[in-house]
Amino acid sequence: MPDHLLDSALDPDKLLAKLDDLERQRKEHPGEAQLPEETYAQIRDALTSATLRADTPSATTVRAPGDHSRPPATIFLHPHIALSQFQSVIAYCFEAQAIAAGTMPPTEHGLHHLIDELRERFRRFGPCDIRWIEPVLLELATGLSEDKHPFADKRPETVPMAERARVVIVGDWATGLPQARNVARSIKATLDATPAEIECHVIHLGDTYYSGTRDEFEHIYLPLWPVAPGLGAGSWALTGNHDMYSGGHGYFDVLLGDARFAAQDGCSYFCLGNDHWRFVGLDDSYTDPDTPSLAGSQVEWLSGLVAGEPRPGTILLTHHQPFSAWEVVTSKLASLVGQALGGRRIEGWLWGHEHRAAVYQPGIDYRDYHNFAEYTAIAGHGGVPNLVSGPAVVPPAEAVDQNCLQWQNTDYYTVADDTWSYGGYAVIDIDGDSATIQFFTETGQARTDEHGATVGPDQLARLP
Repeated sequence: MPDHLLDSALDPDKLLAKLDDLERQRKEHPGEAQLPEETYAQIRDALTSATLRADTPSATTVRAPGDHSRPPATIFLHPHIALSQFQSVIAYCFEAQAIAAGTMPPTEHGLHHLIDELRERFRRFGPCDIRWIEPVLLELATGLSEDKHPFADKRPETVPMAERARVVIVGDWATGLPQARNVARSIKATLDATPAEIECHVIHLGDTYYSGTRDEFEHIYLPLWPVAPGLGAGSWALTGNHDMYSGGHGYFDVLLGDARFAAQDGCSYFCLGNDHWRFVGLDDSYTDPDTPSLAGSQVEWLSGLVAGEPRPGTILLTHHQPFSAWEVVTSKLASLVGQALGGRRIEGWLWGHEHRAAVYQPGIDYRDYHNFAEYTAIAGHGGVPNLVSGPAVVPPAEAVDQNCLQWQNTDYYTVADDTWSYGGYAVIDIDGDSATIQFFTETGQARTDEHGATVGPDQLARLP
């Protein structure tokens, strides 16, 4: 996608200008308005929030020298459902304008059916016309509130995994931004370099931006997913809060309907494993995207898994975090997992949602999280550029002490006067009873310490 288009779609000032234009059109065509006025008020409040503005990373240039692409000049993501839905629609509005202006040729976008669709929208209504913006926004809002996709409460069986396996973990990846494309290329290179006798899987910890529409899965997620059709590697995906902002139809129907994700059998939680190790993915976003919980019978299902003997080493995967060194976490996720574990500890818990990479020291006890896992880490740096320059982020007093961090990603590059953390992913290698984990940047470089020396990989210890 061209840089100027990404910049336009993600710039909050330009989004605010589009909102002004739509509100003007509403006054000119009062009989055609479909959305309640409070929807526009919510979007405006989010766009003009002083806190949001202060937290919106930006850079003065788009590209930095080197072989890898860099983020657009601004990256604007906010966990407000109405605003995320608005961004989804406006992103296509900008594409329609670029196509009509001839600045996005089909060879550059590479998706002819989408271009035809957008050209038709442009011919019928013009750019950002209220007559197609409002129906689409209404459809997204209705899909979330009244027509949410049914939850697949299947209590899935464990899908067999080979004794020697490589499992790539990536979170918050599906933005379509340069960082996400770099990460996908590096993951593909990792898969290509893996010996044929080692089974490979790639697991996404959730979030398709901005609101998980069918279009976003069809035109951003699936074309860029590092496992090409017929490649032979397994593909798995959890829901994130953004995946559910339009009711989950894109996730359940488009993503899980793709042949690459067939092993999940239409279910948003899963277990992949062998006699020694297993990966247990939970859906913590379905019930309420921004209030993590476990829908359906997941608590009972997880409880049955960990109660069985002999018990393989268990690596739990969620989208949301059970605790944080940067935020206050008050959700029920940790207590529900603790209820399912019934006093047992597990070997690992990895999550996304926070757009970082970090490994915690063992032994953390925080609110409802009581040292449930021996190894805990964030792998949410797959596709959202994270601005790290400027004043240090001071965690609230109620967050986990940052002295509990064993490692966090400090690799960065400079764009003008700003520094951006590298995106990346984690790789877990399974060989019989042994399991190791290593973090990689979007360029494929293994994680390093503050002195630039390679760190790890970490050994995942089996608990008695």
